[in-house]
Amino acid sequence: MPVIARAYGSSVLGVASGLLTNFILLRLLATRIPKAEFGAFAIASQLTSYLANLQLGLDFAVSRQIAECRGRGDAETANSSYWELRRFNRIVMLVALVALILAVVVVVLNPRTSAVPAYLVPAVLAGFGCVQLLYFAQRPYSSALIGSEQQVFTNLLTVARTIASTLLATAVVLAIPTILAVPAAEIGTQAL
Repeated sequence: MPVIARAYGSSVLGVASGLLTNFILLRLLATRIPKAEFGAFAIASQLTSYLANLQLGLDFAVSRQIAECRGRGDAETANSSYWELRRFNRIVMLVALVALILAVVVVVLNPRTSAVPAYLVPAVLAGFGCVQLLYFAQRPYSSALIGSEQQVFTNLLTVARTIASTLLATAVVLAIPTILAVPAAEIGTQAL
């Protein structure tokens, strides 16, 4: 089986596992977590998901360029593209961190969520923001593997992390019904 077919298959498996595990976890959260906490989760996860837009599709463009350079045997340009993406991602991570800090400060200074404890919304916002920052830090490595045999391994590792994160969050939510289990499980499995 060609490398591209294995990489595509493992990518599809990653998307499918992410959708399935998120569906299962959301169903559990909706039934186990108090409604006000679930609302805080929904708002915080939506706000932090916008941080991914800061990359402006550059990682995908660089991935294509790296794959093209590897195919031509131009390792120098592929390497240069990778390091350019790393520099850009560091700047984006800094901008995302500043935006995250500002959002947490605004929430702390202007609390309008009386149904949940005062610490919860900033904590959930910070937790999901940190998850996005971890994704920023890991994306250049995935981009560099496009067109290589290691991409399949990386995709399968991502599937395993997604499943492990969901299982960990599920276990914590069943034991201690708190929304903070989700970002904690994500951070724990992404840091491995």
